[in-house]
Amino acid sequence: MLSDILKKQMIDFVLRIGHDEEIEKFYDRHKDSHHVLPLVSRIQSSIMYSINSRLGYLVEDILREIITSSQQYSLHNVSGIHKTPYTYSEQSKILIEQYITTKRSSRIICDLDDYDQLLQGIDEYEYHSSGNIITENYNVDLLFRTGDIEGHDLDEYYLVEIKYADTHNMYQRMNIYRKLFCIYAGLHHILPDSYIYPTIYYFDSYRVRNSQHIPSEYVFKSQEFFQKFQLPISYSDIMSLLKETRESSEMKEVIDHLQQKISRCISKKI
Repeated sequence: MLSDILKKQMIDFVLRIGHDEEIEKFYDRHKDSHHVLPLVSRIQSSIMYSINSRLGYLVEDILREIITSSQQYSLHNVSGIHKTPYTYSEQSKILIEQYITTKRSSRIICDLDDYDQLLQGIDEYEYHSSGNIITENYNVDLLFRTGDIEGHDLDEYYLVEIKYADTHNMYQRMNIYRKLFCIYAGLHHILPDSYIYPTIYYFDSYRVRNSQHIPSEYVFKSQEFFQKFQLPISYSDIMSLLKETRESSEMKEVIDHLQQKISRCISKKI
């Protein structure tokens, strides 16, 4: 069952972060520091912080599994692959940088017309430019085919940049947008007969701010993504699975084992 697969993903996510090399890294970081808390508590705290900061990766795994299990959609094989090279026009890169800088300075919430102009400009450069070509490596969180564009001989794809929550400062947000737009440009040469929607998804909708760079129609929050695509499992089901998993005996064993590994690591070092 899909729910069993997702629950295993949640357990494995914690196991991957609490491995021996991670514990060793935090031991080396904290061993000589002067602190009121015991060393074991500081290592535990660092691992918990590391888990929290990487929750977006868990959401990526969950959504890719859900799309894969769906009968309606097709997951593209670049999804989840790290450092994939994307080739696109230098003119697109310049346009993207101009757009990001101008929109940041304007402090005006982005609307559909602004966004469409950017995407159409990239389309024009990628299909008709004869200028310089650049290649850069990016990670695609999620790319999936939703079907055909009605009345056109085109495939419809959604490119989704996934974040657990909107906790980024302005410069981090600009880098997120830059990555999304550059991947969009590069995908023209991988999916030439396609219409691609570059979007962002925030799993936790708490304090998601309106963007100067992407219109609200291209930003999904919490249950909106699940509702938009009528996925085989709901957002509330995921919330229930998270609760069930964190309260499960399996997770308790994982946490107990993690604490034992930390204690053993310290005992061996002393």
